[in-house]
Amino acid sequence: MEKHTCSARMNQPGPWEYKENLDTWEQRGPDKCCSFCGSLSPESFLEVLTKATLDDSIMIEPSTKRYKYYIKRIGFEGECGIKFYTWHLPDEDTEQFKEMDKMYRVAIVESKKRAEKYYGKIIENIRKDAGVIE
Repeated sequence: MEKHTCSARMNQPGPWEYKENLDTWEQRGPDKCCSFCGSLSPESFLEVLTKATLDDSIMIEPSTKRYKYYIKRIGFEGECGIKFYTWHLPDEDTEQFKEMDKMYRVAIVESKKRAEKYYGKIIENIRKDAGVIE
């Protein structure tokens, strides 16, 4: 397994060991995830971003925390990664970062469109069931 050091291990308080190279990228369903924090790997996040620009069943949702993004896979349940922590981003001057940033911008626009459509239908159905609308 590919070893790495999760920034959360080294920078957040907790009862764990503060040592380098204790973490790995574990395969969970179709994703590689950090064994320490559960975040998608940068490679898996890039794959999800790419799919989110084309696939109606994937949405990227920012959280209220600047360092965390959620991945919503409509109609899919499992142990797959559902979050990405930005401390796993590559350095800003790398091509991988530039590609991820570009794909994120496109994916977030597409995801907003999908969310409006997806959640709008759910709200409409709830209102119909409640007898608010016919």
